[in-house]
Amino acid sequence: MWLSYRYEILLCPSNQPTVETLYYISSKVLPSKKIAAKIRGHWLIENQVHWVKDVIFNEDKLKIRELQAARNLSLLYTIIMNVYRSFGFDSIKQGIYWLGNNWEIFLAFPT
Repeated sequence: MWLSYRYEILLCPSNQPTVETLYYISSKVLPSKKIAAKIRGHWLIENQVHWVKDVIFNEDKLKIRELQAARNLSLLYTIIMNVYRSFGFDSIKQGIYWLGNNWEIFLAFPT
């Protein structure tokens, strides 16, 4: 048995509030608060990982034909994102800009 859920969110781009309705299908019967938490969790991953890989690293525009090469590059992007976040950058773009101006810090080895 499949159930459909409707989820409405309020968007405010350019100071013009609009309501967007999203529909989800699930085989589980869950309370609405639990469904809402799972939906937010999904979009959190989408915004923190997939969107960054696509927009910042242009991952979707790459013309890699070998599956293993694509997997390796995706893993490399994930490692890079984790390094920036471990340095306290919420914005990967800011981290890239900072590293471009302070690259010698990463090249310095303790003696």
